[in-house]
Amino acid sequence: MDEPILTVVGPSGVGKSSFVRAGIIPRLREKGEWTVLRLRPGARPFENLSSVLRHSGPNKRSSSERVEGTDVAELLETPARLSLEIQRIAEQNDTSVLVFVDQLEELYTLVDDVSIRRPFLEALCGVADDPLGAIRVVFTVRDDLLGRVAESESTREALRNITLLRNPDRSTLREIVANSLDRVG
Repeated sequence: MDEPILTVVGPSGVGKSSFVRAGIIPRLREKGEWTVLRLRPGARPFENLSSVLRHSGPNKRSSSERVEGTDVAELLETPARLSLEIQRIAEQNDTSVLVFVDQLEELYTLVDDVSIRRPFLEALCGVADDPLGAIRVVFTVRDDLLGRVAESESTREALRNITLLRNPDRSTLREIVANSLDRVG
């Protein structure tokens, strides 16, 4: 991934999450060591993010180290703290870090409060601001909600790199199934 942030967009059920899990993540791991932090925003995005940070990667930190920088109130008040926390994870695990935010549309379908949504997006979009850095962010979002996600200028700028998936037509679907069956004999 050359760009720090990638947004995978498509209709519901097209396989956006599978594309990331079976395509992007294995490809990144072919190129080096990666810690993957996967989360869904849900109705309580900062709590979910905090939970993922507390359980970050194979080199688990002690409970005293986990508390700093992962407090929900602190992340809500200062979204830029997330960048420092992710950088610390990269350094402690001696890996690059992929933050995989699956079903980003949940911020709009489950969270009514813009004072939660905006800092959450700011925090995530600010994490991967260096094309040469060790941190990448991948979002998946339904195509019918992409316009809502791009509600601020900073979010639009961060989400400018889009991979669009569509439902395969009959012949493409037949080819996908046939190729998969051929591989397993």
